[in-house]
Formats: sequence, C-alpha cells, structure tokens
Amino acid sequence: MWLTGGDIGDPNALEIDGDRLLVGNNADQSLKSIDLAPGP
Repeated sequence: MWLTGGDIGDPNALEIDGDRLLVGNNADQSLKSIDLAPGP
C-alpha cells in the first residue's frame, strides 16, 4: 500500500541493500528506505 501514498514522488534511483529497498526521492530531496523483509 505504500506505493499508493504520497511519500515517494518522482523517484530517481533504486538500490536493493539486503532486506531494504533504497529510493532516491526527488520530491523532497531525500533517500527513503523500505523494509522488504516479510512481516510477522
């Protein structure tokens, strides 16, 4: 569901780092980290 929210706007880079997806975010000039590990 996080893909439908407004937290990531105009992504410009993707990188997998272990169980995380790192996304360069142009909308607010930040680097977002998304946990890809399965939840409980």
